[in-house]
Amino acid sequence: MDKKLQLAWVDLTLSESTLETTEIFEAFFAIKRINAQKLADTNCPIIHPDAFIFEYDFPDREGLKLLLETKHQFSSTPIIMLTEQHSEELAIWALHARTWDYIIKPIKTEQIRILKNELLKLELLKDPTKSKRYLFERELHTPTEAKISPADQSEEIIQRAINYISAHINEKISESHLANLCSMSPYRFSRLFKEYCSCTFQEYLVQQRIDEAVRLLANPDTPISDIAFTVGFNDASYFTRAFRRYVGMSPTEFRAHKNQQLQSDN
Repeated sequence: MDKKLQLAWVDLTLSESTLETTEIFEAFFAIKRINAQKLADTNCPIIHPDAFIFEYDFPDREGLKLLLETKHQFSSTPIIMLTEQHSEELAIWALHARTWDYIIKPIKTEQIRILKNELLKLELLKDPTKSKRYLFERELHTPTEAKISPADQSEEIIQRAINYISAHINEKISESHLANLCSMSPYRFSRLFKEYCSCTFQEYLVQQRIDEAVRLLANPDTPISDIAFTVGFNDASYFTRAFRRYVGMSPTEFRAHKNQQLQSDN
């Protein structure tokens, strides 16, 4: 049976850890929960775990300070940072703080399996009976974004924007807001969108709203003004003009035409 390393768990979340997160770690480690206040007291006796894990949802200054103090007090003990909030700045901070690993929630079982194997290898280095030539190698995996070609990334970004439009069709959607969601400048987003959709963002947005209006007009009992509002037009007259431009007739004419077709078919 594999040795279960002891993991000292310091919970610095604002809300309680999810049961799923705890269960994944407990499958690989013996967990010992440590009170943050006791850990901050350097005079308080404490266990010497194989590793620490500092869990955050949204790290604050005091929580990060405690991690640094623990690193100073237990300099040879690996510290894993588990966080829900993620940013490039926070990842760089973790690197400079010399944390052993930086894990973003939600976690996957495979991540923790790899972590356990790495920490077991580290334990071998501490074994005086092992040869000094024993070389520790971390299990490195190519980041997901590095596996994707720029073209694939662009397509994925535009698909993300299209999905957002579909889910928020009745809301005000600006190109600058979508560009921000896709972590791109408005200029680059505009060019990329037109390249992949063969039309401008605004043209695509209006077309999607008109397509949805066409679908809703099939219900003869729904007022046209309500349909206009439902698909994101706050001005009924503008909706009528846009509908005529894309469909070739007004919403009222379109509905009458469809009803006439249905009667003819019957």
